[in-house]
Amino acid sequence: MMRSGSMPRGAAGAVLLEVVIALFIFVAGGLTVLAVMDRSAGAMVRVREMETAADLARSPKQRLEMGEASAESLDGPVPEWRDEADGTFDDELPPPSLWNLEVRTEPSEFNGLTRVTVRAFRLESAGSDRESVSFSLTQLVRLAAAAVDDFGAEDPLNAGVGQPASPAGSGRDVR
Repeated sequence: MMRSGSMPRGAAGAVLLEVVIALFIFVAGGLTVLAVMDRSAGAMVRVREMETAADLARSPKQRLEMGEASAESLDGPVPEWRDEADGTFDDELPPPSLWNLEVRTEPSEFNGLTRVTVRAFRLESAGSDRESVSFSLTQLVRLAAAAVDDFGAEDPLNAGVGQPASPAGSGRDVR
């Protein structure tokens, strides 16, 4: 004889089994979402490192093009970025950077242009040879002559400054 409000013995086991299965599905779904979030965070870090590598490869190419530096001076470890906007002065050298540059130049078949290859790469750890990310940029560049600091020298464009105006009839209205 069954009491009112109670379930048969088999029905109680079925409800318990349903609850356990529902809990398993819920936990499995939660773990799947966490795994996807972890992978996407790792991919985002990798994309950010690729962007940094691309920026680091572009900068030396521009400096070569302007004549500001030579390929030999740009080749090697990249100095650590130092934020000088905070107003403090540090006597200590910045920590070594894990970023490095390889800058190679070679003549091209086009007159006046040089083939410049810049490879920026980040080492996994200090002293390691394994690279975590790298980016190569190859472009034909017209290399400028080395920049000369001639500040204050006479400039042909300024030669006429401060001289009296030209006489009437020169085609300009001088007043």
